[in-house]
Amino acid sequence: MERRTNMPKHTALAITLLGVPALIAQAPAKTTGQQIAAARPAIKAANDAFDFEKAQQIALGLLPTTKPTFDATSVRAADQSTKAYADYTMAYYMAYQACDNMGQWEKGREYLKTACDLAKESVESGKAKLTEARDDYKKLAGQFQALLDRNAEAVAALKAKSKLEDYEEASMTMVKDWEARKAENDKWAAFFQYDLDWAQRQYDDFKKFLDAQDSRIKGQNEEIAKFILQRDKKIKDMDAEVAKFTVEQHHKSQWAEGVVTTPAYMNAFPEKADKVAFVRRLIVLDPESPALRQALKDVLDGKSGVQPKAAAKARKK
Repeated sequence: MERRTNMPKHTALAITLLGVPALIAQAPAKTTGQQIAAARPAIKAANDAFDFEKAQQIALGLLPTTKPTFDATSVRAADQSTKAYADYTMAYYMAYQACDNMGQWEKGREYLKTACDLAKESVESGKAKLTEARDDYKKLAGQFQALLDRNAEAVAALKAKSKLEDYEEASMTMVKDWEARKAENDKWAAFFQYDLDWAQRQYDDFKKFLDAQDSRIKGQNEEIAKFILQRDKKIKDMDAEVAKFTVEQHHKSQWAEGVVTTPAYMNAFPEKADKVAFVRRLIVLDPESPALRQALKDVLDGKSGVQPKAAAKARKK
């Protein structure tokens, strides 16, 4: 018999709908990794359109507002922190890339240094717990492998039979349990080994990138120094003079002007994106140069960007 009630049938639906906003309000915020995944298409689209300013704005918006703290109080916490730190380091790496495209090498270097420091912290903070967990699971897997090894002949005989006796079925069930538990422990050992390898690989990669960026900045300063020093025909040991030369702002401006008026230099970039990024670097070195601004406009318009020497010498007063 149908149960009668005085409650209108639509009331239950209304109650359900009223509960939805509360559930939405309690939804957890997106992780840094989720934010990165969501932002990648927009960053790529901006870069493809040579809108490096927009790409930089999106990338910098992914950076954590506060410095993260690695939690190694438990194996689970260490695993979660390792994954979170991998996302944080990637956010800082993407900020470095965005600054690099804008010609802001020094600013990009700072973001790269932070990525490197976080990756190193992840390695050092998580290593003990993650190694302990990996070794525990490897040990357990080894124990089940030892059982299988000690009973190898019996196991082989069981598996060779097309039909098992009742008592043999129980033995086979035990063997399958050993194999399953070994495989499960192998899986978890590999899981924590992956965490360890991932953290170390990130640190190694970011350290290489940081060293390369330092070398790049140093190399450009040396190139500027040589450009200025070559005017002095009396210099005998150029390398020694470059090593002690202090590059100042007006030297950077003079070098940038020399570059933007040199066809061989400006035409050495097969990819438009590389040339746009380089001209932006020149603008960072000499932000007051109208010739460099014009060069950027020309390059974005598909032209070579080479400027007449007379235009390059026209400085803003």
